[in-house]
Amino acid sequence: MDTSTRYAVVVEPVLEVTLVGTASLAVWQPYLEAEGLRYAAAGDTLPVVLSATQARYWGMTFREFSLSLLLNDSEALLFHAFNSNRFFAWVERSMFHTPYYPAAVSVAEQRIALQEQGVSQFEATLPPSVAVVQSRDEHLERRLWLKRLSAADPRAYFDARLEGFTRYFDAAGCRIQFAPAPRLHPALDLLARSSFQVQHWTVRSTARHSKGQTIHPA
Repeated sequence: MDTSTRYAVVVEPVLEVTLVGTASLAVWQPYLEAEGLRYAAAGDTLPVVLSATQARYWGMTFREFSLSLLLNDSEALLFHAFNSNRFFAWVERSMFHTPYYPAAVSVAEQRIALQEQGVSQFEATLPPSVAVVQSRDEHLERRLWLKRLSAADPRAYFDARLEGFTRYFDAAGCRIQFAPAPRLHPALDLLARSSFQVQHWTVRSTARHSKGQTIHPA
């Protein structure tokens, strides 16, 4: 990644709860191929990242929920995302060309949930007595590829930086619930069908998030 990235938006402090797990590669592979992206792995699973955040920007509190497919340590495909603020979701789609749509998002250190049009779509929780297994300061830079509107379009992307003191919780007792079909959102339906299993549950209580402009290669 170009270390000279100039970030267009910086938000802090951010409450960030991230679940990193594995999912069936066979379910997601067609979508990666459609985007011209590859995940090089010897096994039959790929990493999936679910991120839920709460922050303030322009004096307004908002919450986000995103689903990304991790290609390697520095690249991911931002597959779908939601924002609790309808205006911010529109700004994301219009100005950054990112796949954000309005929905109700709940974020707490040991619980994240998503509700769309009155339907509880997704909920992940940890037991109240869950232990922190490790903690450290982290600085993560990642290039996020965006889905193309058509096969003829170039792949767009933006660079992001996530920083802050990070706590890793024991994810063994994590409980996940999805809405029943056919009310489940298509992106979350893929997640459910790919047998998503949480491996890491991390929390940054006062993170700093930086986001670059969306780049459209010629």
